[in-house]
Amino acid sequence: MATGRRLDGDAQPPGFLGANVAQSLDRPGRSGISFITSSMKFPAAGCWEITARMNDTELKFVTNVIPGQP
Repeated sequence: MATGRRLDGDAQPPGFLGANVAQSLDRPGRSGISFITSSMKFPAAGCWEITARMNDTELKFVTNVIPGQP
């Protein structure tokens, strides 16, 4: 699950597109590892905090979205 919020103003939350959960191939020391790939679409430029959670793990980061940049 991923969520986002703009820190420097009001905006709708970002859209999270193409989320995928996949199981890795069984290899020594890597059995059962899963991962998520996704893209984000921000509704406005500005400073955003993104939080992603999977099982007991959380990733949180802040990014500056600049208008006109892919």
